Amino acid sequence: MDELKQRLSNFLKKEKNIVNTLGSFELKKQLGQGGTSVVRAASLNGSTNYAIKFLIENIKEKESRAYLRFKQAYINILSIQHTGAVLPQIHFDILEIDEKTTIPYSIMLKAEKTLKDIVNNNEITFEIFENIFKNLISVINTIHSYKIIHRDLKPENIFYFNKKLVLGDFDIAKFNDSEYIKLHETQRGERLANYQFSAPEQSTIKFDEIDERADLFALGQILYWIITKTTLRGQEKINLKRFDSQYSKYEDLIYNLLQNEREKRLCSINEINIFLDSQNKAKQEMEEISNSFKTLRLFEGIIDKFTH
Repeated sequence: MDELKQRLSNFLKKEKNIVNTLGSFELKKQLGQGGTSVVRAASLNGSTNYAIKFLIENIKEKESRAYLRFKQAYINILSIQHTGAVLPQIHFDILEIDEKTTIPYSIMLKAEKTLKDIVNNNEITFEIFENIFKNLISVINTIHSYKIIHRDLKPENIFYFNKKLVLGDFDIAKFNDSEYIKLHETQRGERLANYQFSAPEQSTIKFDEIDERADLFALGQILYWIITKTTLRGQEKINLKRFDSQYSKYEDLIYNLLQNEREKRLCSINEINIFLDSQNKAKQEMEEISNSFKTLRLFEGIIDKFTH
């Protein structure tokens, strides 16, 4: 892998353009690099709104499992681009970097930044947090409604695009077999998601047994990370009031989502909304009771004043 990554790096330093049926894409600065891919900014006909993701896999002689997952994700995500919940993909191709090496790549529209960039480079107020939260549950609910489980939700895979947050990097996503193209059956142990944000069951149970609760665990970690800049493992008491008393509204929710046993977590975005609504209702009822007692005490004070 390291040797292949270096060969790709040398090629990209030397070559200034990637040519395909869409035209000649001029390579720009590197946007990101992970264990399995490299992403470069690119321009086409003067437009700089593109990013090219190169998968660090040599498919010259054999189509690897990683390549099949990569291609599968590209094809299947095309079918839900109209929802606005995912980063738009526009082309899939292969690149011969030498006579022995062929690298697959995909081209997408370039996002302005990631959620990680937003949180690390800005002061996140409670109001901003709530906007991020509402945006996240909307896009997660969208992919779940289309029977897709992301399995790798983390701040680097959430992008700010067209004035909203969208999801990207579906390479290890679970697509419903009856509705999507299936090029590869992911096996246990193949490219596990980021440990910080992934649900515990993703490393212990079969791929087919993973459900929406895995993404909801990741959502809980992301929400906790936005506020605290850290993640949790194990059941710890959630104390967010030290950052802002208003965050107390989300303490019970995040605690629920971060349960190691998925049976103890909420099961869907709809359940999250019901959970928060019930909390708000309970809070309002307590405030009404408190106000009633205050009124009663005031009335008793008036009666006492005029009867003695």
